[in-house]
Amino acid sequence: MPGPTSPTAKHAEQAALEAKRYLTRLIESSTDAIISTDKEGKIVLVNEGAEKLLGYQAKDLVGQPVTVVYGSEAAAKEILREMRKRGGTVSGFDCLVRDQRRQQHSCLDLGFHAP
Repeated sequence: MPGPTSPTAKHAEQAALEAKRYLTRLIESSTDAIISTDKEGKIVLVNEGAEKLLGYQAKDLVGQPVTVVYGSEAAAKEILREMRKRGGTVSGFDCLVRDQRRQQHSCLDLGFHAP
């Protein structure tokens, strides 16, 4: 049985690191807005596409509740309800999000995915 320092374990660890780097580059380079939250609804990731679309800086959003982006807890809960109804994925969903540059809410056609 391979131990934690066996060639097999090292290969698996290297493959996992390469996959993580690939996914990080993919998310960072996407022109789509990607905002990820933890289970408590706190923002943990904001890509450049989201910064450009919404006018926020990632450093200002990370750690904040997602309601900052959606403007209200009710709006965020509506999205969660739709995701649960549709099996974790919502496409073509119109949603109001807070546009930091314009200091107003904008209606966007959004897609959401939850693992």
